[in-house]
Amino acid sequence: METYTENHGQKLEQLLSLLNDGKIGYRNAAQQTENPDLRTIFMRFAAQREELADQLRPFVTTYGGDPDNIGGGALGAIHRSWMNIKTAFTDNDDQAILETCKNGDLAALDAYDDALQGSILETPLKPILMNQRIDIHQAFLEIDKLYFGLFKTSPGI
Repeated sequence: METYTENHGQKLEQLLSLLNDGKIGYRNAAQQTENPDLRTIFMRFAAQREELADQLRPFVTTYGGDPDNIGGGALGAIHRSWMNIKTAFTDNDDQAILETCKNGDLAALDAYDDALQGSILETPLKPILMNQRIDIHQAFLEIDKLYFGLFKTSPGI
């Protein structure tokens, strides 16, 4: 039977993996774009994800997880491969990159929503996870605004 600590450890490992995926994904996005303003934004969000992962890492250990899962998860690798394929065959690379970033942020938000349900709310983790979710949501909103802003400036859309 899974214990309270094991369950939290697994959820925290998943969040840590997603944060690392986000860091790698945003770095890849910065490399894909030719827009210096977007590159700066993507690098800021990559640094944010790294900072969030650093905040979470000690709690992963406390709850019996493995904090050395720094390479990102299998789903993140698939997501990054899709970003590379999609941008290679899309007329407006920045729109495709932003869309992929939005999708990654939505996956992270879903994982945080899942983790924040149930008994994890009874731990000292609650305010940390809530604040991290807010940070990711704000990043999503900024990326979403940029994404739809590009639609306004793109001919034929």
